[in-house]
Amino acid sequence: MQTLSILLAIPALLFSAIGLVRSRQWYMIPVAAGLLALAGFLLNPLADSYSIIDLKERLTNFETLTLMCIIQMMCVVIAMVASQQMGDPIGAHNDAWKTKSRERRSILLGIVSSLPGPLLLVTMLLIEQGILSGTTESRPEPVGRMVGIAFASGLLGLSAILMVIPNRLQSPVHLLAGSAVLLISMFVPLVQDPLPETIVGIDWTSLRLLAIAMPAVAVAIVAGHRFSGTGFQPVDGETTA
Repeated sequence: MQTLSILLAIPALLFSAIGLVRSRQWYMIPVAAGLLALAGFLLNPLADSYSIIDLKERLTNFETLTLMCIIQMMCVVIAMVASQQMGDPIGAHNDAWKTKSRERRSILLGIVSSLPGPLLLVTMLLIEQGILSGTTESRPEPVGRMVGIAFASGLLGLSAILMVIPNRLQSPVHLLAGSAVLLISMFVPLVQDPLPETIVGIDWTSLRLLAIAMPAVAVAIVAGHRFSGTGFQPVDGETTA
């Protein structure tokens, strides 16, 4: 379960990193890393208090996973819409209204990208519990610090690597990473269910989750392309109060 959760959390970490880089709110990167490190430390008492069976019953049941994945998808959609509406990099034009509008969207993208998502929190919790249950001499506080610092270092490393990506490629990368997180969030509640016996079998739960995820992707893409680089601008020749 820990290995699977790590694989599922990698796209979420990548999405946060590319969102921070695209927002160009550089001060948010250490803030996001600090929040991840703090989350890892604060989760260690919970990991130490419950066994893996108790955690699975409390956190990895279908209802809880579905709620967390819906929250994750909402955050991803907000970040994707803000990213797509940013258009050109801030300062690319002399239009003061355009620059101010991009700044607001950039700040929104930076804030949403800096918050640890449910996928990352559950992954850190399962990793800490696995380490604590695997060795009898492990102490909760050092394990919490180690896991939190590891995830924070991963975010900083990914952000440093993604900084070299040209501006024109950051938006597609962000969109692809967000779509991957949405698809993962759709199937995470089903990771413990057995695979269907036949390929033609219909899983109504998957269809319901698909009905949630696909409109979310469509809203992010359509809204982004509709208002990208333009937004609700004053008509040429008009003056604003």
